[in-house]
Amino acid sequence: MRAVSDARGVGLVEVLVVIVILGIVGAFVYSGTVMSLRISEAGRQRVEAAALMGEVLDRVSEMNLGTLSGSGPFAYPSESRYSATYRVESTSLGVYRIEVEVSFAGETLSSGVLLVHQGP
Repeated sequence: MRAVSDARGVGLVEVLVVIVILGIVGAFVYSGTVMSLRISEAGRQRVEAAALMGEVLDRVSEMNLGTLSGSGPFAYPSESRYSATYRVESTSLGVYRIEVEVSFAGETLSSGVLLVHQGP
């Protein structure tokens, strides 16, 4: 009769330990990916909001600011998903202060101020 060898295969406990470790590693990778996507989306929104703010400042600074001064805020018509408002105030000697705020879902993403001189 032959002797039975001591060679053993991988047992169920070892397989379960490996599955648990892979699950934990997978959970960390997944949460890191989700966080990265959220941060990327937030950055993209801020860049788009800043671009819209620049557009509003450029267009409003070309208007007759004397007629807009002292009233507002005005909603800026935009085809994007962001809402932009601006306000114009006269400081003195034909210098106007244009204040713009761009928001999305109630959160201000970008705001800025521009001083413009419009002489008589």
